[in-house]
Amino acid sequence: IRDAQSRAVVVALVLGIKNYLDQELKSACATSGTTHVLTVSGLHMGIIFLIFRVFLKPLRNIYLVRYYYVIGIILGLCLYAFVTGLVPSVMRATTMFSNVSLSELNHRTSNIYNSIVLSAFVLLLIDPNMIYDVSCQLSFIAVTGIIIFFLCSIAFGR
Repeated sequence: IRDAQSRAVVVALVLGIKNYLDQELKSACATSGTTHVLTVSGLHMGIIFLIFRVFLKPLRNIYLVRYYYVIGIILGLCLYAFVTGLVPSVMRATTMFSNVSLSELNHRTSNIYNSIVLSAFVLLLIDPNMIYDVSCQLSFIAVTGIIIFFLCSIAFGR
């Protein structure tokens, strides 16, 4: 990308690095309430998860090689989480998608509520002070709210 400002926006969207954004764009995003668009979130991890699943799909059905499929997905997610700075929403999504991958290894479906609780448990084992981090709290509350809203809309047919 040749344009410096466009390159800065792409770097902010993909990697979460906002250092290269000019102050005018930052203040415009803050004024319009769209600053959250420039941060890396669980949606980014979901896209990365799907990309790894597509590229590693041929390994999934081979009996002994399917372990490499799961290991490749988990390592890829962890690598992206490290590159983006290990923000709480990315760490939550990484642990949840890792749980999904591990359940696929055993040909089981993962329960989304168990994935949320397991993710919180693992993150609090790593850093117990994360429970006081507002962005971590909001990440878990938002995902739980989205899931409840989605399941209620399915249950009530809307």
